[in-house]
Amino acid sequence: VADRLPVLVASCTEALAPQRWRVRIVMSEVHGRPVEEVLAWHQRSERLKSTITLQECCGRLEDACRFAVLLVVQLAPLLEAFSPKVYHRDVTPRNIQMQRLASGDFRFGLVDFGL
Repeated sequence: VADRLPVLVASCTEALAPQRWRVRIVMSEVHGRPVEEVLAWHQRSERLKSTITLQECCGRLEDACRFAVLLVVQLAPLLEAFSPKVYHRDVTPRNIQMQRLASGDFRFGLVDFGL
């Protein structure tokens, strides 16, 4: 789980004035690319095709469902693990990292907790 969530590495708080602070936070990297980028790439490449067969359409739907199941199965335990302490209010394709492993499988991680 630790490699799919950012971990606090260091923090520093500096008082600038009464009631004004500067907070610096350093987080670990969650590897991969945002799902948003991957989806945009696939949309651009699909626009180049003029027609698809029913079989291709069904295959794409099957792939999309498999992708969605993997994403939910991997992210649900992450959300459950930290939800008693922190709420992530922006779980969007932009904040879900996706990494293709050597095996061909995908690993999903979550970033941007709005800190």
